[in-house]
Amino acid sequence: YVHGFRLWAATPGQSLMEVEIPQRLAFAETYLDGRLAPFIRVVDHWVKAIDNGSVTTLSLKEGVYSQMLMDLTHESHETRRWVEVDQHKYI
Repeated sequence: YVHGFRLWAATPGQSLMEVEIPQRLAFAETYLDGRLAPFIRVVDHWVKAIDNGSVTTLSLKEGVYSQMLMDLTHESHETRRWVEVDQHKYI
């Protein structure tokens, strides 16, 4: 979710419906560039982990999975079709 966009969802064969962003994921502050809020959230998470001495669980595995989801999103958009997400392929 990037600030300034709306989230839509549907099951195959059903019409798209706008999905409300859960409050826990909503951004407290908005910026002209909608990419800033999610970037700040990630950096803030890292800084808090460093300050608290806690361990973040993100790894290359999560990065590869995130990239796969972005690639599938582009594929779905370009082909205007649903694509299957093989959750076990990369995790």
